[in-house]
Amino acid sequence: MLGGQPTKIESGNIDRIEKCKSLILTRQQSSEHPYHKGELGRFHIFEIKRENKQIVFFGSKHVSDPDDEMFRMIETKFQEMKPDLVLIEGVDLANNEDGKAKLREELSEADRSDVIRKGGEPLFTLKLAMDSGIDFESPTKPLGEEIKYLLKSGFSRRDTFIYYISRSVYGYQRENTNGNIDDCRLHLERYVRRFLRESGWDQFELRSYADEFLSDLDLSDDRYKRAVNPGLARGRTITNEIADQSSNFRNRSILERIAEGLGKHNKLFIVYGSGHAVVLEPALGELMAQF
Repeated sequence: MLGGQPTKIESGNIDRIEKCKSLILTRQQSSEHPYHKGELGRFHIFEIKRENKQIVFFGSKHVSDPDDEMFRMIETKFQEMKPDLVLIEGVDLANNEDGKAKLREELSEADRSDVIRKGGEPLFTLKLAMDSGIDFESPTKPLGEEIKYLLKSGFSRRDTFIYYISRSVYGYQRENTNGNIDDCRLHLERYVRRFLRESGWDQFELRSYADEFLSDLDLSDDRYKRAVNPGLARGRTITNEIADQSSNFRNRSILERIAEGLGKHNKLFIVYGSGHAVVLEPALGELMAQF
């Protein structure tokens, strides 16, 4: 509330949030954005202000090299803004108090370079928030909810699993440039166990999909990166279509959590992949107009 009066977003919450969601760019629309045409450099960074509300959205690359200029840029933006709340991508532990306590225990004394190598820009930004005494969250709905959404969208269970495990391989490749096949297999087995818990699927069914996938694992191949790219223009497969719907689900979830955050805080600092920044910018402009 502002000045003791309900904001427009509070007084007509559902309809107004849905209007904002309708402004999230589609894959086709985002492909025409200057960022995706290579006109804006490596990052997409924007700021929106309205009265005492402010968003700074740092659309990042996913990087785990401590020497990359991006980390200096993120820190500079963070220090300039002095936010009330920090939102980062893909850190599930940041969404409950027990998880936050564990993160504080692990990262409070950690070296900056080690944090970056371990978790790239999300953990680095979380560490900045932690060291400054600022609250942090990771606007992601449970994996099980996203899986159900994809199945309801008409995708098969096998294809849905192949998408998720391909995403896990790509994440491993990105964070472990010198990784080996045995280590990756261990990483994937942990992921399969998590997927089983979150999905509630039959264990034997899931095991058959996992064994099929692992029998052809090749870390020298860039097929996993291509498979999970929602914006792939040529050679699209079913996993690219799933990636597109997965991205849409996550963008809608991010928008909801940002709206919640703005209802409680004035200054939000958001670090997410640049693709999310591009598609969410028009919707966030409308969202800020509601306050």
